[in-house]
Amino acid sequence: MVKEKITDVDFSSSFKSNFYDYGMDTIEDRALPDVRDGLKPVHRAIMTEMLTSHITSKNKPVKVAKITGAVIGRWHPHGDSSVEDALAGMAAPWKNSMPAINIKGNGGSVYGDGHAAGRYIEARLSPTGDAYGKNLKKGIVPYVPNFDETAYMPSILPAQLPYLIINGGEGIAVGVASSIPPHNPIEVINAFISYAKNPKQTVAELMEIMKGPDFPTSGEIINKSELSDIYETGLGKIRVRGRMRYDKKTNTIHIYEIPYPSSGSMDKLVDEITLASMETVSKDNKKTPPKLPGITEVKEHSGKDGIDIFIELKRGVNPEEMMKMLYAKTRLETTQKFNFSALNNRRLRRYGLKSYFKEYLTFQHNIIINEFTINKQELENRMEIILGLLILQTMIDEVVSSAKNASGKAEVLEVLTTGKIVDGVPAKYHKKISTFRFSEVQAEHISTLPIYKINKLDYSALIDEGKQIKKDIAYADTIINDTTKRKRLIIKRHEAELKKLDEKEFSRKTSIIDAAVSTVSKLEVPESPLFMGYDKYQYLRIEEKEFEKSVETTNKSRIGFFDETGICWNIHLENQQPTKANGVLINQLIDAQSSIIGYSNAIDSNDEVFGLFIYTDGNIRITDMRKYMTKTKSKRVTSGKSDFKLLKMMDIPKGTNTIIINDLPFSIDDFSVNGVSGHGKHMIGEFDQSEDVTVAFSTDIISRNSTESKKSQRVDANKATAHFMSNGILNFDWTGSDTPENPMFSIAYDELMNTDLLFVHTDGTAKIVNGSQFKVATKRKEIVCDKKDMLSMYIGRVPETMVANYSDGTSKRVKTELISTQGKTGGGVRAFYTTRHELESVMDGANSVLDCVSLATQPK
Repeated sequence: MVKEKITDVDFSSSFKSNFYDYGMDTIEDRALPDVRDGLKPVHRAIMTEMLTSHITSKNKPVKVAKITGAVIGRWHPHGDSSVEDALAGMAAPWKNSMPAINIKGNGGSVYGDGHAAGRYIEARLSPTGDAYGKNLKKGIVPYVPNFDETAYMPSILPAQLPYLIINGGEGIAVGVASSIPPHNPIEVINAFISYAKNPKQTVAELMEIMKGPDFPTSGEIINKSELSDIYETGLGKIRVRGRMRYDKKTNTIHIYEIPYPSSGSMDKLVDEITLASMETVSKDNKKTPPKLPGITEVKEHSGKDGIDIFIELKRGVNPEEMMKMLYAKTRLETTQKFNFSALNNRRLRRYGLKSYFKEYLTFQHNIIINEFTINKQELENRMEIILGLLILQTMIDEVVSSAKNASGKAEVLEVLTTGKIVDGVPAKYHKKISTFRFSEVQAEHISTLPIYKINKLDYSALIDEGKQIKKDIAYADTIINDTTKRKRLIIKRHEAELKKLDEKEFSRKTSIIDAAVSTVSKLEVPESPLFMGYDKYQYLRIEEKEFEKSVETTNKSRIGFFDETGICWNIHLENQQPTKANGVLINQLIDAQSSIIGYSNAIDSNDEVFGLFIYTDGNIRITDMRKYMTKTKSKRVTSGKSDFKLLKMMDIPKGTNTIIINDLPFSIDDFSVNGVSGHGKHMIGEFDQSEDVTVAFSTDIISRNSTESKKSQRVDANKATAHFMSNGILNFDWTGSDTPENPMFSIAYDELMNTDLLFVHTDGTAKIVNGSQFKVATKRKEIVCDKKDMLSMYIGRVPETMVANYSDGTSKRVKTELISTQGKTGGGVRAFYTTRHELESVMDGANSVLDCVSLATQPK
């Protein structure tokens, strides 16, 4: 009996690693749309299948079941129902402003009816879907192998319009969500054209063109004043409601437009209103009066003429008050989340309106460069052939004679390219034949010409064609190399697409106003003391009694939490219940996608309290925290400084005269006092985003000129040496006499800043890290240079290949270009990981005779 080898692993580390891999796979390959073409992977697979199979708007529709089977078999190996639902979703006119697919048959309805089974309905692309196929070929967009490497598919489609914001999209992955409402196509295209002409204009100026979301179900948006901030940050909530009117003759209210969140589930809204108008009886026979008294009957009269939810009122009921109650007590008035999170080439980011247009414009530049590069290559090939044909005019007899006596096409090609004399060719032709030096492209074309066509070539037409090709090549060169002309072409193409849209069909459906949120009554809660605490694990604790390290506040206060992108997230304590035990994770209370850096409880203070802000570029500022008071839930800290992140934020205690940062003392008078959009001034060297910065406050006073001690502690890159240890610690030797024992790799500090390093961990994972990741602002003795609990088997410069040796005698060799570049806290990719073999050593593969294999290949 053969005993299987069992390897002990740390369950916690293994679970975290596996869950992280699963989460990233969900984000990148399933759940979220790409900012460039606006499609999730399943949608892109559906479009790829329909385009490659020519199921276009001009061809006959095909059974959805057949399309689904082909998608699953060739591009997207997931459940048939999920693919069918995705296809039907792309065809839903109550969800999309410009549906990419048309369904013949029962494709569902706005009322809540599901689509019929795939075997009963047919589909084909709409003209919008056809446009995705324009310029769809290798070279213009990248192609990648499908899941079983039997075919190639585009990793992105060459979108002709900014479809992501036109049709919107939703997705939920592990710890990440995306919710982008649909917009009016004409407004979006006009706004993009305006941005392309002048990228410096503000979001507010762009929103004069693109007013806000435009829902296929119409309705109205009632928080107009908050939209600018939402489109600036890419995050917020849009308050939406349906529309209704009162018919005095019949004493009825008619709901004729529903809010977009109820699109596709209108029947549930009708049920909600019906139940709210009825008295309920509990199991113990206790009666509860209706939430909406005064309603006699609720009927659903919707049909081909549109939506009509018919509500009959009792005599004497005030219709205006009833409409207020309908808004306040049902989902007829609700919120639509706006979370503009999307991928760009598998990299997740939250976008504002301008940053989205910037990415989309860059994508259009890339498409056009690739398009004209391919076109130029084709033109140059044709020009080469024309030149060959013009030369052929002077030696037709020699070519024909050689072709007659040649043994086959291969010998004809040899004659044309080398001037070989074939046996049987008359001697009078030999001299000219020996001068033949046609290119391979020319020779290939000439050798395929039928003899009867050679004498019929129109050489004047060839000359004219050559002149035109020269102009076309020059134009292609201009487009490829001139950004301004290329941008003009992008604008021209979008203006052409705009002209195709019927202004009546695509007129704005949703009105945007400022109106108060509907309420029936508001209970005023008296002010009372609360105590809060926030720990290093990002748990927020709120209690009515004082606890250790708690800060006293009130239930009427707000706490501002700052994330690394510079957004202040306000938590209103009057909306929070007291917590239990250690509290709740802060990301359960706010929608921030970035790490929380610090908090302030002085935003609504009556007294002047300053906050300290430290950025990764070494800039520091202080700000009166009361400037963050705002009616909205969030407010951006900086104005466009996206290159550097917020690294530290905290309130400055009253009476502080000295602030000590990483052991460097600064007088509080040294700092720049800014508003919410300031970036401070440069006070210290740059920091790494993961670097731990220590801050202490003192009432002691230091001289504003006492800078020598600060300078002495700053990094002198010319004298420093960095020593990497296998346990993930980087030691710095600033004096030349502090070298640790057995470093795995050592390098001069200034050289490290421009060097890529390869890390291979004992678990077989590997990554490449740029040396600038280890930059420090002060003379730190050591920092963490790798992910916590990671042990390294190799740290050093990046060779061309690496060989891994395993304890059972097997080996594998991989190209390091396959190993991704990550941050210093990254866990690496499974370059040498295997569950079947135990990794023993790795080394430079320069002298190895092994063939290079993929990262997933098992060692042999």
